[in-house]
Parts: sequence; structure tokens; C-alpha cells
Amino acid sequence: VAIVLFGVLQWVGGLLGGILGLLGTIFNVVAWLGFVGAAALVASIIGYVVHQTVVEQRSSSIKAGIDWTKSQIKSVVGTPIAFVGVIGGVWALTFVLGLLGRIPVAGPIVWGALSPVTVMLSLIAGAVGVVFLYSIPLYIPVIYNEKTGPVETLKRLGGLFKEHGFSLALYLLLTIVTMGFAWIVIIFPLLTIGTRIGLGGTAAGLGGESLTQIMTGIPSGMGIGLPGAGGMADVSWEFDIAGWLTGIGGAIAPAALLAVTALVYYTAGCIIYAIVTGRQKS
Repeated sequence: VAIVLFGVLQWVGGLLGGILGLLGTIFNVVAWLGFVGAAALVASIIGYVVHQTVVEQRSSSIKAGIDWTKSQIKSVVGTPIAFVGVIGGVWALTFVLGLLGRIPVAGPIVWGALSPVTVMLSLIAGAVGVVFLYSIPLYIPVIYNEKTGPVETLKRLGGLFKEHGFSLALYLLLTIVTMGFAWIVIIFPLLTIGTRIGLGGTAAGLGGESLTQIMTGIPSGMGIGLPGAGGMADVSWEFDIAGWLTGIGGAIAPAALLAVTALVYYTAGCIIYAIVTGRQKS
């Protein structure tokens, strides 16, 4: 659902961007914030259930995870949005610098003179992104165990890395490398073989031209992972409808892969948090 809504908002942003570029940008920002918020809710439910079943070794349920997420909604959603907000703020500053480059005659010179600032801002955004990547599996255990708000969670994450920087980085890096290896040896072959067989059989039965028109009819921003998807070309109404349906159906595969990845990553995060803080079954 989150992926489909994200695609729809990006599609609307693309249409509005053709009328006024700023509207397109606003819708894209809203789409990303909405997706991050939805992903945070799913991650919270996963993190809660995993912590109770794996670390505390007691029964749990998705319903219990939903109830806990509701009670901690401010921290659960606010923490990742704070990270994204910082990155978005850096993007906004680079956007303003880009506008300076449009000033007649002097603009390009001004932008060139300020290019070191753009480079530094880009590095800052990259650093925040890396910290976010490494902090994702840890922030739910922090909220669960220490009942922190968004700001306190960020501070506590910083404290954890300050106190256990080497061991935390080593555990998280090992997790990411292991997951990456699993993607290379399992997921990529699965997707490659499945896509070739599925599209090959569909093209043979449906016809290559019809398949191309359906793929072209998928709205821009949807059809993640579908070759030729997201076109804005003019096709007849039946291929437009087929494109929308294909885009919605095509979201199932990336959603499943993201869910499994999140499950593995949050399981690792709960275990790592328990190791470095000495948390035990309670």
C-alpha cells in the first residue's frame, strides 16, 4: 500500500511539475515523507514483535505491535523523519544555491564561487544518510527499552555509538555484508530468472507490442523493477487501465522483499542492542 501510494503521489507530482515545477517538488517531498512514515510504522511493529520473541523470548503478536506503535507513534515516526528532515534541509539549501546560478550574467559565476559550499553540504547529507542507515535497526529497541522521545532517541543513538562505536559498527557492518551477500546469491538470481520467465511467457502469450504498450501505460513513479515501466507516452485507454493495474500488482514483489529485509535487519538490530547494553530476557 505504501509503495502504491508513493507511486501515485510521484505520478501526481510529475503532472503538476509540468505545470509548475515547485508543485512537482512539493508532491515529491510529500511522497517521500509519507513513504518514510509508513515504513517507520511497519518497522516499529516488526521491531516490537522481534524484540519480545527473540530477545525476551516470550510470545507476541502483530496486534500487540500495532498497539505499542500507537502508544509510541511520536517517537516511532518522528525519529526517521528527523533524519530525513536534515537531508531535506540540505537539499533545500543546494536548491537555493542552484537558483542563484540562474541570475543573469553573474549567476553562473556566483554558483561556481559557492560550489565548495555545495560540495560540503553534499558530504554532510551523505554522512547523515550513512548514520541513518546504521541507526535504522537500533532506534526501535532504544524506544522500546528506554521510552525515549524523538530528540532523546537521536541523542541516545549518538551515545550508543560514542560508548560502543567499534563493536556497534562491526556488528552492523557484518549484518549489512551478510544481507548484501544474500541479495547477490539469492535475491538477484531470483528476480532475474523470474523476470525473464514471467515477461518472456507474457510476451509470447500477449504479444510483444501489447506488452510494451501496457508497460508504457504504467504511471511514472510506479512499476518499480518492471522493465520499460513509468512512461508518459500516449496510449489508448485500455492500456492506461492495464498499466495502472500492472503498476499496483507489480508493487507486491518489492514490498515482499523490503518486508523480509526489514525483518532480518530489525532482528539483527534488537540482538545487537541487547549485546552492547547487556539486556537480557525479562
